Amino acid sequence: MPALNVSAATAVTEKMLREQQSRSTLDQVQVELNKRKPLGTQCLVNWAKYKTVNVITQIRVLREEDPVAVRERVMQRLWQTINPLADLPSNTGWAFGRQITVWDIYKLLGDEPGVSSVDDVSLEVDLVPADGVRALCNDAFQSSTWYAGAGKQLFRSTNDSEGWEFLRNFPDQEVIKIKSFPREASTQRRAGLLAVATRRSGAGGSSVYLSHDCGEIWEPALNLTFAIEDMAWVERDRVPVLLLATESGLFELSPQQGADPKKITIAANKADLGFYAVAVSSDIWGGTTVAVAARGNEGVYLSIEAGKPESFKAIGLNRELIRTLSFQRYGPQRYLWAGSHVVGSEAGNGCYRWLLTGLEDNPEGWVQFQAGWGQSGNCNEIVFQGSVALAASDRMGVLRLDIAKTTSAWSLPDVNCKLPLQPKLDLGRLLPVRAVAASEDWLLAGGEQGVYRSKDQGQLYEIVSTKSFPKQVTLPRTWLFCSGEHNVEVKTVEGS
Repeated sequence: MPALNVSAATAVTEKMLREQQSRSTLDQVQVELNKRKPLGTQCLVNWAKYKTVNVITQIRVLREEDPVAVRERVMQRLWQTINPLADLPSNTGWAFGRQITVWDIYKLLGDEPGVSSVDDVSLEVDLVPADGVRALCNDAFQSSTWYAGAGKQLFRSTNDSEGWEFLRNFPDQEVIKIKSFPREASTQRRAGLLAVATRRSGAGGSSVYLSHDCGEIWEPALNLTFAIEDMAWVERDRVPVLLLATESGLFELSPQQGADPKKITIAANKADLGFYAVAVSSDIWGGTTVAVAARGNEGVYLSIEAGKPESFKAIGLNRELIRTLSFQRYGPQRYLWAGSHVVGSEAGNGCYRWLLTGLEDNPEGWVQFQAGWGQSGNCNEIVFQGSVALAASDRMGVLRLDIAKTTSAWSLPDVNCKLPLQPKLDLGRLLPVRAVAASEDWLLAGGEQGVYRSKDQGQLYEIVSTKSFPKQVTLPRTWLFCSGEHNVEVKTVEGS
């Protein structure tokens, strides 16, 4: 426990705790644990993570009470209770992972002598993915775990977005892609393997960050002079490889080798070809397919050999601007979906689907799905829940299409679906949805006004990235709460 010389009249802040962290302390704890650990086990030691919570409330005091004195005592109660340290005889410290509810606050403040009533309690946190969300990702190995990139900040939720925890900043950068290792691509468990791509401001270029423990600890950044557009994980010879679709070509990066990215030759006469998107899918027999979408309206290329150099074949869509690719598994079939971009105010061409046959060709070629797309514009990302494809668009939110139906057409969300609307000049249109992610039960959509969640495949949403909580603030099992800037307003009871 940090040796903080803090009085009862002072809040223990995250800043104070971080200032006590040192390498020598961690090493000392590691040595002591190593002496006591069972044979064949390994102990990993790291600092606890903290989440700051602010209490916003109004209390009423009896007329004979001094409001200033009561407020000071109330603040001390909050500081002593929302405190990660057992540093006072009366304070045992807030427990790891225990949520805080408004009932905790009502009871705490109601027990203070002189307090007549407690009104309008709400809880606030300092950091959430509240705006500029461009990247979302569901973790296939960690139940209920999601990641969100909002501007230069990365967040994680371990309870299906009921609450978010800030993981780290990327100064002077913007998070553009987040990729956790997919379950279907692994012959062995690779839980925790996470990649984040950022776009650097100023000089430009991109950076790649890797973590092996869901974003707790990060390897040094890999800085590239060119821009990354997309990423995808693939496994080759039991080794995880990160594929990078960039403006300068397709590259592969092996986290275990620690080497610089290696360029993958798509075709001998396409050495300078750049790419907007990359996607990977593995079948039940161990075969792996990689698809890439080329810049400059050069179409889509497919490799049935896990993306090995010169194993790609052009499969069409040369006249389309394809900027997103995604694989769907439905029953015994696997499909590659390509999302179309358009110029300016054009209506949009919807999406195209390619049936995977285990070969480079298929008998039906590309099948276009434009019916019902209307004026939705660009397709920014595609995810799936069973037979339903869910496409993030620029103008009409998240569209849905059920391939199990005999007549497949996109369904537009209702204007009252709770996704944010465009300004009044664009009546009936929704703000752009930049990112979507899906689990078996939930759909998350992200954009300029934060993260929204749907339980019914995008028909109705709720916002899940606000700073204010009317009932409770959640906490991961290995995190602790710290007190923030509590806002307590004191009023005297009239006529008392």
